[in-house]
Amino acid sequence: MKWIVFLSVICCSSALALCPPLSPEPVRVSLKQQQQKLEAELGISKSDSGPQQLQLRLAERHVPIASLDLPLGNSSSQFHASPLIEDANLDGFADHIWVLSTEGKLWRIAISEGQFSRPQLMANLSDSGLDYIATAGLLRARLPSVLAPLAWRHADQQLVLLIARHRLTGHDTLLMLRFSAGIPAGTVINFSHLADRTLLGETEQSQVLSAGDWRALLSRAGWQVQLPGKISAAPKVVAGVIYAAVAATNAPDDCMPAEPTQQLYALHLHTATSVYTTRHKPIPYLPEANLALRQQPNKQLKLVLQNEQQLTVIKPNLLKISAECHNCTEPLSLDKFPLWKRLATYRNERGAY
Repeated sequence: MKWIVFLSVICCSSALALCPPLSPEPVRVSLKQQQQKLEAELGISKSDSGPQQLQLRLAERHVPIASLDLPLGNSSSQFHASPLIEDANLDGFADHIWVLSTEGKLWRIAISEGQFSRPQLMANLSDSGLDYIATAGLLRARLPSVLAPLAWRHADQQLVLLIARHRLTGHDTLLMLRFSAGIPAGTVINFSHLADRTLLGETEQSQVLSAGDWRALLSRAGWQVQLPGKISAAPKVVAGVIYAAVAATNAPDDCMPAEPTQQLYALHLHTATSVYTTRHKPIPYLPEANLALRQQPNKQLKLVLQNEQQLTVIKPNLLKISAECHNCTEPLSLDKFPLWKRLATYRNERGAY
């Protein structure tokens, strides 16, 4: 059986920068309204005066369609992270919106016919004491039955990637939260429910993880990794591997790196373990740069860091996670990627056999 990782939507600005803006750029979203496709923009209003709002507008004419007052519940925190878009039934239209407050409350909001439904609290990470500054992606994944824990065997998972910042050090934390797809949420995830994957033991540093430890990690609500600096570009998820560029600064509030180099982290999506020989390696720092993929003559893919003036290869010959075992990897090439691409979903087809 192939190991399939569905990429639903990753909603990030093209360049995260060391100090992200307080008001993120609007996110494009496709909606179904009266059986017709509607292109819209979803954004969060500024908070200069009055409460913030989650606003849905027509993409071309900026005509308001719907709005929802923020904050949600009894919280008084702000919302600085871009909303995440979920297409639960994979029909090409958004049906849920995820929003994240700076104190770490994650809400899921159903949307139908261009209108918001009652928000549902999915996670409350306020016990971490961190400021949640950005979302890094929403993915849908499924593991082969031989590798998945019994708790979610044969079931899809929604994986939410978040970025939080420590108020005193200015260092970032990368978090992955795991939810069952298509199943009503039960317990709200707290920060204490996440596995701390900042420091790995000697065996894991050498890419050795037992099957029992693998399943124990996957039975947790997710993981968090505390980084030694600020994330400088929107993290990129490629075939089950998370790539994040991390730059050190001289002071917590600095928005410029202290050195001309930074660290590229490569983490296993499900466990944050090493995929390559080491979890991180030094790479050049480029201001306002993005992580991107480039094809090589042998059809393998390489990871580059680029801005408008410069491009540098930072990871040649990328690897992907493999279904052979929980620790296995194999080269990632275009003739095998993506493994599965859904073109359409037909719900009410008649007369076709």
